[in-house]
Amino acid sequence: TVALETNQASYRERSRGRTPGHEVTFQTDFTQPFGDKNALELGLKAIFRRTGSVATVDGLTPTQSPDFAPLAGRATDFSYSQDVQSAYGIYSLGVGKKFTANLGTRLERTAIGAEFRTTPTPFEPRSYLTLLPNGSARYAFTDANSLRFAYSRRITRPFIDYLNPFVDRSDAKNIGYGNPNLSPELTDSYELSYSTTVKTTTINAAASVRHTGNAIELIRFATTNPSAPLPEGVPVDPSITAQTFANVAANTFYQFNVYLSAKPMTKMDLSVGPDVQYIVRRSPALNTERRGFTAGINVNASYKFDKGLTLQGFAFGSLPTPEIQGTGAANLYYQIGAKKTFMKEKADLSLNIASPFNAYWPYRSTTTTATFDERTENRSYQRGFRLNFSYRFGQGGQTKQRKSINNDDTKGGGSKQGG
Repeated sequence: TVALETNQASYRERSRGRTPGHEVTFQTDFTQPFGDKNALELGLKAIFRRTGSVATVDGLTPTQSPDFAPLAGRATDFSYSQDVQSAYGIYSLGVGKKFTANLGTRLERTAIGAEFRTTPTPFEPRSYLTLLPNGSARYAFTDANSLRFAYSRRITRPFIDYLNPFVDRSDAKNIGYGNPNLSPELTDSYELSYSTTVKTTTINAAASVRHTGNAIELIRFATTNPSAPLPEGVPVDPSITAQTFANVAANTFYQFNVYLSAKPMTKMDLSVGPDVQYIVRRSPALNTERRGFTAGINVNASYKFDKGLTLQGFAFGSLPTPEIQGTGAANLYYQIGAKKTFMKEKADLSLNIASPFNAYWPYRSTTTTATFDERTENRSYQRGFRLNFSYRFGQGGQTKQRKSINNDDTKGGGSKQGG
């Protein structure tokens, strides 16, 4: 219970929420070699996901009551299930000493269901099949020079951060909520890359095209927009904007990137990875098209002194990105550190300092629609210090590598709370 003086606030709200959930995966793989260069790999996989959102909202009007009271119409009790069963096959082959290739496909069945316990929101359970082919070919001119082409189609399923129907009113003028009716994204990727090594320098250059025809985008709109998908209870007010997610765009990324790893000096390691992208975003639903360039770079460097001392540094930066309704923020992050190895190379003591020369980075973005323009600045406080000690026991011998389970088919994990 919280009691307020009438001169402190005329009205207050508080929300409490959680996103319960779990994920269970079963997987089996089989590999049959055919000679030294050919092999057939088969596998089955099943993923069972359960998540949801449980949230309550209380309101307090000090002139009417000293206590918070539940706002029944604002509560959320939502559960969501996503079951995926898949089978895959990959055939790998080698021709001579210079050419290798693999060709495969995966067939997936997805079944989803949802239940809304606090609102009469209709949701029909549905299932669908998806065929996901992939393949690659590599030609080695020499041991140090090779050319590779790869194609893949992948599916990305929305999860709780995108689906959660809880209406966030923490900013009364800018509300947000998820969309439980989102469909998955399908992305086709094509990449041509060339790799070469000259003495202690390795260079990999790649050109790629990535197209997503049913892209999930964050969209913003005025609540007075007659076609806006507003939940019940959201006021229609020209001073209030809302945001949610929708499958409204077809996005194409044309990218060129280079990765360089070198040893300028015997005790120094340096890696640099610049990339440039040209992005095209089209949305008939929003009657808009956005296109433009962006670029980024990351740099890693380390220098080993005598007696187990190493200095190291890392930096990443990127330019603003064209989004479907505006421009995304530029980014800059860097850190420097030192590591001391001792006790017969079994112990490490390291100190890392993040962003020592600026306390925060201002992420500035813009939103442009037919009814309003918006400029936003979010400050991320990045400066930090980390002191770490580690000790290695035993002999540190090699262990046999085993194929692990990797579920990377979702976006918007369940780390956020419902309220």
